[in-house]
Amino acid sequence: MLTAFLAAAGGVAVDPLAAAAVGVGDIAGYAKTAYSVYQSLFGNETTLDDAITKIKAAIADSQNKIVAEIDGMAAADIKACANTAVIEFNNINLMNPDRLQQYAADSSGCVSQAWANIPHAHDKPAVDEMGFALNIVGPIALAARSKAYGAQDASTTALHTTLVQANQSNLVQLLPYCHGVGGEVVNGRQEVALVCTAYNGDQGDAGTIFVGVGQPLPSNIDYSAGITQAAARTSYPVSVGALDGLLPDPVIGSPGNQVGFFGQGVNLQLAASGGSAPYTWKFGGLPTGLTGTSAGLISGTLSQVGTWSATARVTDSQAQTAAVSFSWTVRDVPMILAGTVGNSTLSVGSAFSLVPGATGGTTPYRWTVTGLPAGLSADASGRVSGTVRPSPTSNTVTFTVTDANGARATRTVVWTVVFTVPNVLGYSQSAAAAAITAAGLTVGKVSLNKDCASPGDVEIQNPKGGVGVPGGTAVNLTVSTCPDGNPK
Repeated sequence: MLTAFLAAAGGVAVDPLAAAAVGVGDIAGYAKTAYSVYQSLFGNETTLDDAITKIKAAIADSQNKIVAEIDGMAAADIKACANTAVIEFNNINLMNPDRLQQYAADSSGCVSQAWANIPHAHDKPAVDEMGFALNIVGPIALAARSKAYGAQDASTTALHTTLVQANQSNLVQLLPYCHGVGGEVVNGRQEVALVCTAYNGDQGDAGTIFVGVGQPLPSNIDYSAGITQAAARTSYPVSVGALDGLLPDPVIGSPGNQVGFFGQGVNLQLAASGGSAPYTWKFGGLPTGLTGTSAGLISGTLSQVGTWSATARVTDSQAQTAAVSFSWTVRDVPMILAGTVGNSTLSVGSAFSLVPGATGGTTPYRWTVTGLPAGLSADASGRVSGTVRPSPTSNTVTFTVTDANGARATRTVVWTVVFTVPNVLGYSQSAAAAAITAAGLTVGKVSLNKDCASPGDVEIQNPKGGVGVPGGTAVNLTVSTCPDGNPK
């Protein structure tokens, strides 16, 4: 929908659409309806003959207002061409090709003449008059050119462009002057009445606000109600209706209903087509944790479980809008219970069993476990079991649980695999070496103690027996011997 020209003296972008429904509403309604009929030709929604019939009906519905407006025109040339265009339109289907082309040229010329006066006239009543003439004849001229040359003929398209530009200029020329009128001061704040005044002196009330004494008015004041009232008896609302019919609305590529999970990051770019780029976006009803930018990007982290009714609205450069609604469901996610899965130390040759736990999400759960030491395996319930076999010392083990909705949680831990040092005290040196090697370790430094206490046997070992150490660790031995250096 058409929005937006800046009100003078502190005015802001407003939505003048409501003006199309008041005051000279009959002509505004005629313009919107008739131009929309022309637009429907491009979507194959109607035939040219049907379009002409509908425009005739729109003229008939607003006949009294149209006739009265033409009769009151001061510019004799515009009055004459507008009157002829309306009267002759009833006979458009009876015209031969030559007559039709002449009629198309005459009605188009009437539009061009009115347009030529709008941006340059300093006489606001004259501008206002041209705004009416422009849109009384505009739909007729488009229909005549479409019938004579085709709806997509270059000359027809050029006329359409002229009508858009002329109506945009008319809105700028006739936009009421909006400002604030200071009133009573209460507790250090001043009451300010917001007033809009049209060129003809008609005023509109845009409400009342309070501001700090001596402070400027806020930049985001909405003067639309005041503009609607003040401009009601001008061609301003007619141009609003005309542009609403002349310009196609943008179309949003629907994002579809969204489903996400608590804690999930979102980066969703919406797109629009049609209308007139660039586009400006606004969003409502987004899930907690998400925000939308004016460029159409929704981003953030889903931070609350639930279902939201979201809306996206796009406005193009000509203030035409489109909106789409969609749901956004945020589901709970499973969580692995920390007390059931943690860092562990496992000994080679020992039996091992572990059952992880989870909560949240939607059961049933499905588990996968990766990075297990040799000898261990896991089933779909997450249960890990087996007998630990020689493995790397450090093993990064990842538990992943997936719930019925596909939501996942992972937990990564480190399982250290150690080799148990055998107790070889009292063993002969050769027997001790065999036991140490069989345990996946190596014999380190062998020292002799000439105490002759237990010649040939191991008296001291380091590390001690029963200690868990990395595979290949050297075990140092002290062996008893006699003073002559030979075991007895």
